[in-house]
Order: sequence, then C-alpha cells, then structure tokens
Amino acid sequence: MCWRYTRAVTPPLRTFGASALLVVSLATAVCFVSNNLNSRVQHRDETVAQQVALIARTPLMFDGQLSDQPEFRNRVLFPWRWSVSRV
Repeated sequence: MCWRYTRAVTPPLRTFGASALLVVSLATAVCFVSNNLNSRVQHRDETVAQQVALIARTPLMFDGQLSDQPEFRNRVLFPWRWSVSRV
C-alpha cells in the first residue's frame, strides 16, 4: 500500500498576495508614525544643516546649540552622496 501526502496546499498567488498586503500595510503604518512624530517636524531643518555640517567639518547644531560630538562624524556616506549629486 502506498501512502500519499494529501495536505491541502495553499495557492502560491494567494499566499503572495496576503504577504504583500501585510507588508504594504505595516510599511504604511511605520512611515505614518515616523513622519508624524513631533520632534521630527520640529528638527527637520536642523537635520539638513547637520548633514551639510558633516561635509564642511563644522560643529553640529543640536537644539539650537553648537556642539561637536565625534561619535556623529562617522555618518558621512549620505551627506557625501548628497553633496556630490548637488554639484
């Protein structure tokens, strides 16, 4: 006697569709929360100024006060790419 494995298989398209819907829903929720945090809106201009200051090697601005924190100096990839694309 030969036993066959007869488990019901979910169609791949249905599984993919459900997974894609879940991923899009969670991504939208994360972006919404991230963009609406109060401190992000208040410090957006300061963040751009920090990116420019990294390339110019000038002190960084935090909450309206100049401070030079060396632990933030290693984040140069994005500002470098940004300055290259603006030229």
